Amino acid sequence: MDETDPIPGFTVPVHRALTEPILLGGAPRAVAILNGTLAAALGLGLRLWLAGLWLGCLCRSAASPR
Repeated sequence: MDETDPIPGFTVPVHRALTEPILLGGAPRAVAILNGTLAAALGLGLRLWLAGLWLGCLCRSAASPR
C-alpha cells in the first residue's frame, strides 16, 4: 500500500464551509467587521462623515482580494 492511498473506512466527507474562508463583501469576515466599526466610529462618533466614508472605502478596497 502506498502512503497516498486512503485507508478503507477512514475517509470522511468534509463540508465546504469548513474549508473555505468566511467572506463579507469579498473581504475576510474579521477585517470587514473591523473596517465597518472604525468607519462608523469615525463617521458617527466624531461626526467626520467624509473622513469616515473615505476610510471605509479605502480599507474595503485594500481588504478585498485581487
